[in-house]
Amino acid sequence: MRHIWPFLLLVACDTPFHAPNEEVFVPPPEYREWHRGIEQCSRRRGAFDAITWIKADLGPNYIGRTEGRKVWIDRDWLTSWYVVSHELLHTLIRDGDHRSPLWEACGVQPNRHLRHP
Repeated sequence: MRHIWPFLLLVACDTPFHAPNEEVFVPPPEYREWHRGIEQCSRRRGAFDAITWIKADLGPNYIGRTEGRKVWIDRDWLTSWYVVSHELLHTLIRDGDHRSPLWEACGVQPNRHLRHP
């Protein structure tokens, strides 16, 4: 039994994220504009058209989530510049860590108090 725990932890960490009612969607034109703004403030470049956009019911734990080039946005937050731009920065820095000064420089730092749209 002692040897099973590390294996279970590894499997759990490699499980891809899925949310209820996932639906791939074509992003509205403003997302491309927001992407350019995040590219400018971060001084990083990324392929906007390579991103897969998914709207879903993310529940109480997330309003947005990024894994690689997949971005989930909670259905209630699809028009939020902050949420979309925060996730766009994740795609550019390719890191889930929020310690980079880019988060504050671009105005999309985590733990910001947001009001429901």
